Amino acid sequence: MLNNKAAILICTHDGYKSLWKPLEESYNKFWHECSLNIYLTTNYEFYNGKRFISLVIGDEISWSDNIIKSLNKINEDWIFLTFDDVFWKCKIDNMKIEKLFKRCIDEDWDYLRLHNSPPGEIKIDKEISLISKSAQYRTSTALALFKKKTLLKLLDENESAWDFEKKGSLRSSYFPNFYVVNKITLPYYNLIVKGKVDMISFLMIKMQKINLDFVKLKRMNLMESILRFAYVLIYKVYVYFNFVVKKINGKNLFRG
Repeated sequence: MLNNKAAILICTHDGYKSLWKPLEESYNKFWHECSLNIYLTTNYEFYNGKRFISLVIGDEISWSDNIIKSLNKINEDWIFLTFDDVFWKCKIDNMKIEKLFKRCIDEDWDYLRLHNSPPGEIKIDKEISLISKSAQYRTSTALALFKKKTLLKLLDENESAWDFEKKGSLRSSYFPNFYVVNKITLPYYNLIVKGKVDMISFLMIKMQKINLDFVKLKRMNLMESILRFAYVLIYKVYVYFNFVVKKINGKNLFRG
């Protein structure tokens, strides 16, 4: 059982409180088998839901400060980081997720990302690849299971999430055991992009019969949403070809 070892931490703040109820609906609908504690990083608001546990941390000076204060309130030693705008696309295979979490914990890894972009450089087996110490965005916070002690050592209270993914990746070179899944394991919609509601994700989530009518955040116009969709597609193609080129060059170097 993972209940006393791992927990889910949803990175959020009071300004996004209108997302909490529909997000809980998404968890109830698509990941109801998850038995882990699910924490919300709130400032002063207390969310009165059945599934989420509010961690009231007070004022914050940055995203990293928010996470540090939240981690210090959590007893579990492994933390799965996700965000308040990550809504699930379909039913989550809980047995598969628990198996991956258990492997990470049993083998004492520092990090396991369950989002496969960018991919790892060294394939371990059909499920997992190792992320090299020099990899960009090695500490990506997207759907990542961290050893709590490692995460606390990597965090700088003055850094934003974006700063942490860049500067934290450099600091992470002292920790060898960073891994990533090879295939998509947690399909999701990213509802908020740069502080605005992505209307394509909005409509897809609404089709799941999750009520977003009370989300009090600025919405993208149609053109912004289309451009966002195109950007994501282009980025995926770039990541794939970049990975292929690196793999081919690596083989050529090995043969040489």
